[in-house]
Amino acid sequence: MISGKKALVERGLLKERHIPGLIMWVPILSILITAITISLLFIASFHNLLEVESVNLEESLLNEGRTQIKEEVNEVLNYIEFNRLNSEKLLNDELKNRIDIAYSIMESIYAYNHSSKSDEEIIDIIRETLRDVRFFEGRGYYFIHRFDLDSKDFTILQPNMPSLEGDHQLDDKDFDGKLISESSYNILAAKGEGFLSFNFYLDDQNKKEKKLAYVKLFKPLNIFIGAGDYLNYFEEGIKKDVLLWLKNYKYRNDNYIFVYDKTGTILMHPISPELAGQNVGGFRDSNGYNFGKEYMKASGTNSGIYVSYDWLDPGSKTEGTKIGYAQSYKDWNWNIATGIYMASLQKTVIERQNNLSERVKLATLRTILIVGILILAVFIITLIFARFTASLFSIYNQHILESSEYLKDFNLALENKVKEKTTELEKKNIELEQIATTDGLCGIYNRRYFDSILNKEWYRHMRNNSTISLIMCDIDYFKQYNDTYGHQGGDECLQIVAGILKKICKRPVDIAARYGGEEFALILPQTDKDGALKIASDIQAEISNQKIRHASSFISDILTISFGVSSIVPEHGDEYSLLIKSADKALYKAKANGRNRIEFQDTCN
Repeated sequence: MISGKKALVERGLLKERHIPGLIMWVPILSILITAITISLLFIASFHNLLEVESVNLEESLLNEGRTQIKEEVNEVLNYIEFNRLNSEKLLNDELKNRIDIAYSIMESIYAYNHSSKSDEEIIDIIRETLRDVRFFEGRGYYFIHRFDLDSKDFTILQPNMPSLEGDHQLDDKDFDGKLISESSYNILAAKGEGFLSFNFYLDDQNKKEKKLAYVKLFKPLNIFIGAGDYLNYFEEGIKKDVLLWLKNYKYRNDNYIFVYDKTGTILMHPISPELAGQNVGGFRDSNGYNFGKEYMKASGTNSGIYVSYDWLDPGSKTEGTKIGYAQSYKDWNWNIATGIYMASLQKTVIERQNNLSERVKLATLRTILIVGILILAVFIITLIFARFTASLFSIYNQHILESSEYLKDFNLALENKVKEKTTELEKKNIELEQIATTDGLCGIYNRRYFDSILNKEWYRHMRNNSTISLIMCDIDYFKQYNDTYGHQGGDECLQIVAGILKKICKRPVDIAARYGGEEFALILPQTDKDGALKIASDIQAEISNQKIRHASSFISDILTISFGVSSIVPEHGDEYSLLIKSADKALYKAKANGRNRIEFQDTCN
């Protein structure tokens, strides 16, 4: 039987490639025609659905866009309200910190001179040392008085009015008639230090403004020192900080916020800084529409206003229709505004239409799957008839097998070559990753990797409702160390400190990174306040054990480090920069309180 089939093939009377085709493709083509018809009906129905949904899609997205920009403005208003309400607390904290610094200076001067100079001579040294010290953008200064209401030379230091020095100045009253010196005396007599709050004249104007002060008694000389500032002036500084924050504030697709006051004067515009100082009330678009007049209406409403106009789109660098929204913040006479371009909404429309198209494609694929199942059934039916043709193909199997052996060897060699190249590439990728995430000098993680890991850990702890801690540390008087031992010595010092941090951070999840210059940072996942303070203490002890000589330090003859520690359970809406700011503030307190110490700062969500 086999030899007969072979003879037919050799004579060319029967070509094996035709036989399977005739048996298989006639029924398959019939199924395909039916399946294509069904598929076309399916596709047509989904296209009708696409057309119906597209009609309402743009209006729906327009409403979504309006809601989005309104919510964003409300978020900014909440941030501004938080800063305004906390301005008095921030001023009190800053005043106390300033007095604590000056008090430390007075203690040092007294300790150095009390055995060789009289009290009055020491007071003269303190007065002249603090006379020219200024803060709060030059407004702030220290004043010193005797702790004796009967003293004729009650006033010792009054830098803003030196003519009052040596005067009794006991009858100074605030706007409400309250004796300022008497209030200070009562606080100092009771507690030795404390806050004062009174209404005072702002400059030479007959205008009442709230002023805050902090006073502290220096018992060895029976004098007290104080400092104060107008809450209004301090709040102006907070306004500047808020405007600076808003200047760098971006949300969804690089949208921005701009601010103008109730007169229409633009206070800040991040995309077009040259508009600052101009009046929004006269702005018109390319069609002559005075949209600025509409923006001015925001000052007279509590609900906010929407404005539609043509304006340059910074993303596409072309003019496009923009929907703006503005709402007033009456306590500062500000108006907060933002907007969204129709082009970005239309882009979303296209994306959703594409999603709908994908659904059509999915339905088509399902239809194809059904067709495939039908074709499989046809194949099963035709399998009986295909057996005859299979015997004819067996004549050629030997030749194909011989060829396949060669191909197997070739493929094996090719696979081995690919594996070698893949292994080399993986090694190169690992090396590049290490270079990209490691500080070249210290051999620990760099700032870029620090930001990436803190961002990931922040959201992980937010999901798990768990505590994450951050330690910021700074080598004390590192500039003086560099000046004394040279940059090579400074580099070696940084490497030693980095090695200690890496040694103390024993858990795989703990991250030690060089934050910048002589400043380092440690990310401590799943670590509470006590755990973070323990790690900071261990690092401080290890640094001390190293006894690295620092002859030019102002606080020790060996190298020391200051630490700022903060812990938080992240909440939705918070950013990881909140933890960095808290740790940085704690570090600032550690430096201000004498360095070589550990300070903890609570975060405020």
